[in-house]
Amino acid sequence: MSADVDWGHTDHVELGDGTRLLVRSTEATPTRPVLLVLARHGGNSLEFASVADDLAGHWCVVGVDVRGSGGSDWLPEDRGYSQQQWAADLVEVIERTGLEPTAAIGVSVGGLLIMDLHQRGALRLDRAAVVDIAPAWPEVPDPAAAAERMMTTQQLLVASYPDAEAITEAWRTVQAEVWPGVDDEVVARSAAACTVEGEDGWRFACDVAGFMTRPPADPPTLDRWDAWVSLTAATDTLVVRGGTSELLTEEAFERMIVGSRTRGIVAPGVGHWPPLELDPTRSNLVDWLTS
Repeated sequence: MSADVDWGHTDHVELGDGTRLLVRSTEATPTRPVLLVLARHGGNSLEFASVADDLAGHWCVVGVDVRGSGGSDWLPEDRGYSQQQWAADLVEVIERTGLEPTAAIGVSVGGLLIMDLHQRGALRLDRAAVVDIAPAWPEVPDPAAAAERMMTTQQLLVASYPDAEAITEAWRTVQAEVWPGVDDEVVARSAAACTVEGEDGWRFACDVAGFMTRPPADPPTLDRWDAWVSLTAATDTLVVRGGTSELLTEEAFERMIVGSRTRGIVAPGVGHWPPLELDPTRSNLVDWLTS
């Protein structure tokens, strides 16, 4: 990051039930319009370092770590997570902080949360960018293979590692199929943003077991097309698709590009959630949010 950009202003917002969520921003007190950034499933605000670097001169970039991720509280082991709860938490954060975002970037599940917040009336955005997620979950072409990949991924993500190099190698393995051509430096920076050193070694900075093994607290919302149509009617929207993504299929991508206020780009050679710091994703996000 540039020396004059500080992505380290952090605070914890305590919700009504006592849960504390970490809020990270480029300004301790916003003097610029607020750009809300929401991470992928299991991700956190640190993964938006390149966004903060590129856009801090135009926006006060604000990221919120949802329950179970990054610097926010985890749920007890007898409780499951849900996207409905994450959305409700974000509504409460916006109300308690007085933030009024006028733009947002959502990566994967973060994009779904933008749709949910719009539908709840909590966000009134001028611009939004949704990275590699469709309003509805696609059918899995090979459920058995997908389940096997999920099991392998889970085993890698729940483990503890002796040092940063070892956990970076594990992250490289997790991302091997979807980021086949991404260079080692980008993978290492991504691993550093989504991992943490603890007393028992290095771990991924999210409640992996809670996300992947516990039943969700509420039934998942499988279809948000109505929310998408409403969002794109009111907001200039950019859709980014990884060229080989299974979560945002070509058909869904084309369906999402509706009306004159929506534009789409494809990041070739990568799958789900293209790295934000690489072109064409990075340059298009910058253009979208500064023009």
